[in-house]
Amino acid sequence: MLNAGGTLRLIILALFITCNHTAAQDSASVHEKYATYRNRLQYFVVFSNEPGGGLLANIRNRNVWLDPDGVYPSGDEIDYHLSITFGQTHTRTGYLLGTLATEYALLKQAGNTTRAEITKNEIVSVLDAFDRTDLCESKAPWFKDKDTLDGFFIREDAPPVLSKLMYRLFNKDLNEDDYFREHFNRGEYGLPALITPNATEGIASCIDSRNNFHQHLLNTKLINTDTNKTISITHQNFTSQDEILGALVGLSLTIKYVEDSDIQNRALNQAIRMIHFLSGAGKTPWWRPNFPDGTKMGNENGADGRAFAFALKSFAYEIAGKEFLLREYPALIKAPWCRTAFEGTEYACVSGIGNNEYRILRYLTAEALAISGQSVVFKDVGRELKMITSPYDWDTFYMLLYCALHDVEPASINFNYSKLALQLAQAPPNGTWQYRYDNVKTPEGWSAEFKWSATRISQNGETNECWAIGNYSGIDFMLLHNLACLLLKDYNSTFIQILSDKQQ
Repeated sequence: MLNAGGTLRLIILALFITCNHTAAQDSASVHEKYATYRNRLQYFVVFSNEPGGGLLANIRNRNVWLDPDGVYPSGDEIDYHLSITFGQTHTRTGYLLGTLATEYALLKQAGNTTRAEITKNEIVSVLDAFDRTDLCESKAPWFKDKDTLDGFFIREDAPPVLSKLMYRLFNKDLNEDDYFREHFNRGEYGLPALITPNATEGIASCIDSRNNFHQHLLNTKLINTDTNKTISITHQNFTSQDEILGALVGLSLTIKYVEDSDIQNRALNQAIRMIHFLSGAGKTPWWRPNFPDGTKMGNENGADGRAFAFALKSFAYEIAGKEFLLREYPALIKAPWCRTAFEGTEYACVSGIGNNEYRILRYLTAEALAISGQSVVFKDVGRELKMITSPYDWDTFYMLLYCALHDVEPASINFNYSKLALQLAQAPPNGTWQYRYDNVKTPEGWSAEFKWSATRISQNGETNECWAIGNYSGIDFMLLHNLACLLLKDYNSTFIQILSDKQQ
């Protein structure tokens, strides 16, 4: 692990031992865990501006072995234990950006300018990644004459075969025997294991025959060949409302907490571009955008933005102002507010209809409410967030996110402090994971790949999507920790002391 992180853990441990106050002890142990997760993050993101750089991989060492023909060995077997997976990448990277932005604010508060500068450079790397993936029109399957920064993006551009730099950094400080099976046999659950350069699982996996998953994708017909004989996947791999909302979590926190005008302006423009594109940009029926080739993106690609238009347009007005939008994005001004559509979305969430079946609608609505601070149904957004999210135990996160973005005191919206303390304490010490072995107890509350969109039974490891098992990035814990440190006195005071001590 990184030496700086090791120093941070020693400082935290010393504080933990010397503190007499119980709350301080509890928060110090949580900060020690954050330091571990922060160091571990290097195995899920490489901060560079090459393809795949600055984007967060959400799963590493997936605990999956496939034998499509059922005959072993026949050559079609696929071992995912050596892989790294980029899925829901703009959403997860948005939460990474939010983690870095809040970490930067805490470092500045502690006067730790050296570490703050490093974190700021990492923030720039993520913003570079958002711009780089936006410049996608000249590539497959569109092959336009030029790329444009217009809010239409490919969700990730991870290479089918890792570059030498990315391969080296993704395996930094790992030993020759640090394979998944060896970690598992030693009971080292959650520790990232070695990966190979040709086991990247992402959009481009089907393009290069050197990728381990290439033939499997061909066999399962998950790909199509366009007229230029270039293999590509178009379904659910470009701009969508859920990827935009996830990205906006990080962009909004960057605008709010990173006191650097260049970074704030970049984040603001990226946010407005995404919303502007989803609105139709005056080129399509409102809030129903098209692909670059003119075909409708459609509901199956998450491109019907009407349900969240009111929240998104409200957020755009809040961060940019009407004059800026009139001058730079007049089509967004003209786009309808779709107030009744958002009202219906809110009522669907608070009505209690469904549970597992409607969790996606609820977490997207929670993001929209927290980011925009606007509700059609309730005057009290905090109360509505609690109603929507507490059945899933998401209320701690989305209520803190709302408070952080809109200067609201958590105590004023009936925040559940004891649930927060329990969740932070329950997070696994070496990072989040789930392997689905009968003889291994899964981490209570943290067994889902991403806690803030998972049902309770998934969070407790009783069920999960078959693809979402392995070592997880832990970004859900990290952002929760930082929001708590920004807003809650006990967590703030101990963490600021740690960061200040580290500066000396």
